[in-house]
Amino acid sequence: MAVGKVDAVLSLKWEIENYLTVSSEKNVGDYLESPKFPADDADGVESVDGISYNNIQWHMTLYPKGKTEEANNHLSLLLHANEEIRAVGTFIIYNNFGQKVFNYSMKEHVFGKTADHAWGNAKCLSRDFIENPANRMLNNKKLTIVCEIRIMEIIKQKIDDPLQRLRDNYEALINDEKFSDVALVSDGKTVRAHKCILAKRSPVFAAMFGTEMRETIENTVEITDVKYDILVEMIRFVYAEKVNDIDALASELAVAADKYALDGLKKYCEQTLMKNLCIGNVFARLQLADTLLMDKLKEKAIKLMIENACYICSRPEFDLLSRNIVREVFQSMANKDN
Repeated sequence: MAVGKVDAVLSLKWEIENYLTVSSEKNVGDYLESPKFPADDADGVESVDGISYNNIQWHMTLYPKGKTEEANNHLSLLLHANEEIRAVGTFIIYNNFGQKVFNYSMKEHVFGKTADHAWGNAKCLSRDFIENPANRMLNNKKLTIVCEIRIMEIIKQKIDDPLQRLRDNYEALINDEKFSDVALVSDGKTVRAHKCILAKRSPVFAAMFGTEMRETIENTVEITDVKYDILVEMIRFVYAEKVNDIDALASELAVAADKYALDGLKKYCEQTLMKNLCIGNVFARLQLADTLLMDKLKEKAIKLMIENACYICSRPEFDLLSRNIVREVFQSMANKDN
């Protein structure tokens, strides 16, 4: 079990001059690197495991055309440290009005000396959104990125956790060749699982396996409505109530959770979507919340839209909202005024 307290909070501001010019010279996988940031704010903080916080430097790397081909329509953004340290980070990108257009936070992460230990988001804002003058993202041709870092002092106690051990054991059953009794196939790839576990957790799977359907007889289920990567994390949650890379997958996972009646996963996704909500993604998340009946996310999204009403109403995405959603937005505005 880990117990954490905040030792220092750093706010790093990276201004990239003539962004359109310097980014046009980059290809997929090429990056811009920020200056190094010494952790001056951490003066007086004791070292942990022999590493002084004062010796730690941070820097960001920005891939203007994506880190990979899959992300080539987006900006990819990573945070690096030159020593092993545990921290929590948040990326924020503002428009010219000082409004948060992108706001992405992570859970506690272990940074290290190699690039493999960096943390970030492969798909930040889309390139089109950044480069469109109507969005007013480039103040005097300059892109500004803020990274807030909370350095954590971690005290680890070697306490046996039976529940965590049980979850680890269940997670290890995924793709077990010896005892699994059903194959879930998506995008031509297979996840081996167990009917009894799937049926206990999901009434959709229970109904599927409880009838004389072809899937029950052949022990193979074609999953045509969920991508393989999403399916893997959905099954991981079914077995161990955990998800890898939840921040990046929350929207698609929420849709899958709704289809397979996994209420716990759907709630987890909703909490994640609320945490990283900003005006850059508020339209998509409001529509998702309305479709999947995620009331808490919907309420928070409407509140954010009202707080930024002038900007929101000028966006073309506003005209694409359904009449029911627009009506709810205006009703909330009226209730606020009263």
